[in-house]
Amino acid sequence: MLRSAILRIRQGEARPVLWRWPLPFWITVSYLVAMLTALLMVTTWREDDLMNPDATSILLAGIIGGLLALWLAIRNIQAALIDAETTSKQRQDDLTVSRLLALEESRTRPLWIVWLMALATIILIDALALVAGKPASNLPIGLDRIDSAAWETWFLALILFAGVRPITEELIFRGILYPALARWLDNNLLAALATAALFTIFYLLQVLNADLGWTTIYWGFIYPLTLGLTASLARAHTKSTWAAVGSHVMFGLFLVLSAMVTFA
Repeated sequence: MLRSAILRIRQGEARPVLWRWPLPFWITVSYLVAMLTALLMVTTWREDDLMNPDATSILLAGIIGGLLALWLAIRNIQAALIDAETTSKQRQDDLTVSRLLALEESRTRPLWIVWLMALATIILIDALALVAGKPASNLPIGLDRIDSAAWETWFLALILFAGVRPITEELIFRGILYPALARWLDNNLLAALATAALFTIFYLLQVLNADLGWTTIYWGFIYPLTLGLTASLARAHTKSTWAAVGSHVMFGLFLVLSAMVTFA
């Protein structure tokens, strides 16, 4: 079974990679800049403390920054497609932005099975972390200060963790970065592992100012590494970025439900 899964992961991608190598990294950096800029704008607008914002400010900034990064990513892929058509001097009728990003049906397992497997994975990892001593109240930035918040804040949390963040981050890391790495390394499995590692670093950078503890260990390393491996391997196995998006949504839904149980 494992051998069969690895063989499917190593099968070639169905779509070409039209963008140049620096693009994935430029979009990732733009995503970080967009989130920081959005946080500055939101805290200024709400007269909140930039260094210690409340849950609403963090969630709003995450949504705004994520949507901006998503727009930038799609615009760049559209530009890459136009450049390819200009260079070849013929219209690529079989290529669209969604196809280039592998937003298609799974070529192996049904997507709902992949998503349920992702949900089982985060439940198992969270349970193991709790057994190891992680406090149940230790939640990711944004959800960690949502206690006693109005229902609107919970709605923002659901939009961010189960909507904007999964779509934006998976299109960047699994839709754009992964196929570029797969072409460069000429090995889908190594590309999936490398994408997961870079995804973990991306999350680690967001908690560097936190004290060394469960916030850094779990939310800066264990959680993003688990999510990164799950989404990357799902993308490589199914050849569908929807597999990664759905897996990320399952992780996000679990986080929001965990916060609801914690602060109930």
